[in-house]
Amino acid sequence: MRNKHLPFKYGDICFLPEQISQKEVNLSASKFLRKNRELIEKELRPIISVFDFLYELQYKYRLNSQNFPLFKKLPKKIQNYIATSDAIIHEDPYSIIPAMRYTSFGFIVLDDGIIKETIRAFELERLFGIRQLGFLMNPILRDSELSSNALGFTQTRGFHSLCVASLLRLIEFNNEGTYLISELLSIGGTSHDALTPAGSDTTKLINLFLFDEDEHYGNIFKKPGWIFLKNKYGIKESDLLEMIRNNGIYGQLLDIADKIAYTSVDVWEFVGLFEKLDEELKSERYKQLENIVNENPKFCDIWENVKILDDKMVIEDGYKLGIFLTIRALMFAELYYNPASRFLEYMLSKRIINSLFNNGSIDYEKLLEWKDYELEEVIWKFLGSRYFPTSFKESIYKKFTNEKERQNYIEKFNNDSSIVLIPDDFKCVTKTGVNKYSVKKEGKIMIFKDAYPEMASEIENIMTFDESFGLYVINLSDLNIPKKKYKGIKEKLENI
Repeated sequence: MRNKHLPFKYGDICFLPEQISQKEVNLSASKFLRKNRELIEKELRPIISVFDFLYELQYKYRLNSQNFPLFKKLPKKIQNYIATSDAIIHEDPYSIIPAMRYTSFGFIVLDDGIIKETIRAFELERLFGIRQLGFLMNPILRDSELSSNALGFTQTRGFHSLCVASLLRLIEFNNEGTYLISELLSIGGTSHDALTPAGSDTTKLINLFLFDEDEHYGNIFKKPGWIFLKNKYGIKESDLLEMIRNNGIYGQLLDIADKIAYTSVDVWEFVGLFEKLDEELKSERYKQLENIVNENPKFCDIWENVKILDDKMVIEDGYKLGIFLTIRALMFAELYYNPASRFLEYMLSKRIINSLFNNGSIDYEKLLEWKDYELEEVIWKFLGSRYFPTSFKESIYKKFTNEKERQNYIEKFNNDSSIVLIPDDFKCVTKTGVNKYSVKKEGKIMIFKDAYPEMASEIENIMTFDESFGLYVINLSDLNIPKKKYKGIKEKLENI
């Protein structure tokens, strides 16, 4: 793809070149202007400033596209800036993602194509109101007992789905000449999270099977809009089901695109936004994650190495795959499965949402119709406070060597109305990927673990979690609830 001039349209997606800051654009334009003023003013009107220069270039580009001599002499940065600005202004966008983090591209989803039709047919607009990571919190890690001082995550399932669909189309483009069906990739990529409930992964914890999107994906074929998609594009229900359940070549492609898409944004929100985080607050694993990301700023461009060989997905650069899988493993260790990230998630899923679900205040159908804010309204009513904590400074997470030791600790707080205790029943179900993906090494196709045993061993070590007897010790002062309500809230949360 990098050999093709960007931006370029592929179906209903307009792919954009890697973006640079306005400051970099201005500096590059200023330097070119100083050295080439005579040449510039042969084609453009007299130039007063850098802003004037960029404006004239955009106007000229709109009239002539790339077909004027000066454009071809511009630095690549300026060419990309002019072409991208023109695409953003003059295309008819449904959604604009100027830059997908840790990759070399951005994209525009056009308003009149199959992605928009899929969103409409399956009623997927609600996914833009559902956070990808639910109520997971971004922890500041401490060396002693874990507490959490956190910000939430902003990525939505809708945004994620657009990224997955775009990655699938790029992989297809990169495998020109294969039999891939564009329409199947677009519909599957856009709709793979269609059955995500309000509250996302947090809500799923109350019943993992019931809220398994892949297992129940077939339910979306009951949507009236499916008939329109099916008839227009000739897509079979069985093919979509196979893809969503990660079976066959389409399922393999969806699996890697899904991983790239969520890792890209989650790493940015966990690491990229916190460059100036106090070193004392970083765990050793966090520092390892930060270093490997900084050393591999385009680690999510692994999609470029995805090839289809003999009806099988192969990652041609196994070392790059190893870097990606290492970063992903560190994200599970430091964020997704880190107890310090899960204070709010555990309190809500194991106590409040579970209680509301069991007493009929919310049900399966509502959770698949709602956005997050509608679930939050019900939770706030339960708590009697329109507030979610952004920190759990007084709450802690403790580990015990056995169940008896944990129960003895719990009994100490039976009469303390300010403390709610939630046992951690975490079990790691996520796979490392080292035994899953095929790579090419020295002309041979082999499983990643066989090709790179040392990297695979390190990844497996990162993803080996201590399944000790954990306990969330929630101090109700962190919920900003009046003390007079502590007893009632404790009874509600512990009698579930």
